[in-house]
Amino acid sequence: MLRAAHFKLIAIVSIFVTILSVVGLTVLVVLWHKKLSPFQDYALVVDAGSTHSKIFLYTWPADKSDGLGETSRITQVKACNVPGGTAGLRLFNMSNSSYTNSLLASTRAYFSTLGVLIKAPESQYAPLSSLDTSSKFTFVGLGNSTRCSVLLQERLNESVCTSTTCSFNNVYQPKPISASLKFIAISAWYTTFQNLAPNVSLSPDQDGNFNFSKVNFSQIKAAINAICNQPWSDQLPPKDQYRPFLCFNSMYHWTLLEYGYSMNDTNLRNFQIVKKINSNDIGWTLGFMINQTNTISAEFRPTRLITQSEFAGLLFLCLLVLIASAIISGLAVRFCARRQGY
Repeated sequence: MLRAAHFKLIAIVSIFVTILSVVGLTVLVVLWHKKLSPFQDYALVVDAGSTHSKIFLYTWPADKSDGLGETSRITQVKACNVPGGTAGLRLFNMSNSSYTNSLLASTRAYFSTLGVLIKAPESQYAPLSSLDTSSKFTFVGLGNSTRCSVLLQERLNESVCTSTTCSFNNVYQPKPISASLKFIAISAWYTTFQNLAPNVSLSPDQDGNFNFSKVNFSQIKAAINAICNQPWSDQLPPKDQYRPFLCFNSMYHWTLLEYGYSMNDTNLRNFQIVKKINSNDIGWTLGFMINQTNTISAEFRPTRLITQSEFAGLLFLCLLVLIASAIISGLAVRFCARRQGY
């Protein structure tokens, strides 16, 4: 026969089980409302330049939930420069292409053992191998900015235009350019203008981008002329490895805009030279990676930790235990109270 001590023990255990059931129900509801974020895919893109290389780490939701169709939105995680360029390898390819091809094949084979898919977004040697070695080049080292500008303008041939309006070399372009159109320049434009900017008294914004809303062509041409008319000794390293090219690159870029594309000061107000947008370095690597997400299958993750059927089953079980334990604890407490009354 059960004694009062037994009913006290039953009441204590039942109350404990009741509390556990309430906690279980709370945890179950929290788990059901907790939505899982999608898995993240990652990719490395190596920009193997002729003088140095830069590695970019990108990520995106594996289910492509923030993109458009098969294309996902890419976020840059990190970018870092590494020593070593491909100029030597490209030169070596001219004399021993079988060796360089074997080297690249070995590199792909090594990465494949790590479960890494390697792709080449561009021809490794096209910039060099397509060069006609019989071509003749004329070098003008007079430090004459006016003469340099004239030579560049002569290369922007506007004499032939089979369309209504052209830019140069018979390429169609609407003219005049609408004042509402916005233009963005990237990559080499940024590297060049970053060195020219101090001579224009133009500072970058918080993202390192240059806005030309308060600058005109006259100011920029004055800065370029000052650079190009300096003695050659002022252009040489080790002051800056890009300094020797600042005159020509700047002259070419801005001559192209003004005379090649017929941009004016009004268009310049909507012109930007950018380095980053939303913390992403703007360049071919970003575009390549966005495009590559089209070829990578989406990987889906369950939206919740438990399925609907699992939630329903566990909910029923917790409620059943809660009701049963509550009834048993109530009866046990009532019986103990009655026994104490005798």
